[in-house]
Amino acid sequence: MNNEKEKKIQGIQSVENAFSILDCIKQSPEPLTLSDIARLTNMSKSRVQKYIVSFLRVEALVQDKTTHTYRFGSKLLEVGLQALRDNDIVSISDSYLKEIRRELNQSSALNIWTQEGPVVVKYESSGQPISVEIQVGYRPPILRSATGKCFAAFMESDQIDEFIKKEIQQYNLDRAAVENELKKIRENGYSLRDTVHEGVPGGSAITAPVFSDSGSMLAVISIIGFSGNLRTEPHAKEVQKLKEITSRLSKEMSYH
Repeated sequence: MNNEKEKKIQGIQSVENAFSILDCIKQSPEPLTLSDIARLTNMSKSRVQKYIVSFLRVEALVQDKTTHTYRFGSKLLEVGLQALRDNDIVSISDSYLKEIRRELNQSSALNIWTQEGPVVVKYESSGQPISVEIQVGYRPPILRSATGKCFAAFMESDQIDEFIKKEIQQYNLDRAAVENELKKIRENGYSLRDTVHEGVPGGSAITAPVFSDSGSMLAVISIIGFSGNLRTEPHAKEVQKLKEITSRLSKEMSYH
């Protein structure tokens, strides 16, 4: 019996292939053609086409008739939205993000961790005539965003180390300086960004972690604003409010 448990359980290869195609489309910044997908997945065009036909039939994908490219269809959007609804922290965080809007007049976002790094799963606009806009699904960088640095500081090292190493090399950063900054974030209980980086929305941001009752990191709440309009020093009301909110949310999550 023990030997049987140790054996690798055989799965359904066609299902794994199907998801490799969906992952390929998801990760591409541009819509993909059949040839693109075949090349990126190392599958033959005829094989990919069979999956594509089925995806089109169930409305998991739709095709642009002009460019012959594919994007996610209504069925996948429905599944994704239901997955978010089923995630306790996504639904519970709603009132906390609205509290930030009501009391601070700032935009905020809920970020969770995935295998590909952090991702924005909920966004609340400040309601101001001009405010920072972030799309749900946006993936902030690890070491050039307040959100990413918060995950880097508080997550288990085996989950985050490879992401840190990759960005240190990508942006030619000093490892010691990075470690010192992450240590300071852990000491302060929040992270900040006050430098504008290409592709990162807003001029300033502060973030704080949300934990489970076991101490594992569940999510990050971020407040995003414009430089000069969002205070980031430790005793600023924005920082204190954010830390209070994430503390309360952590306690509430411990009951779920």
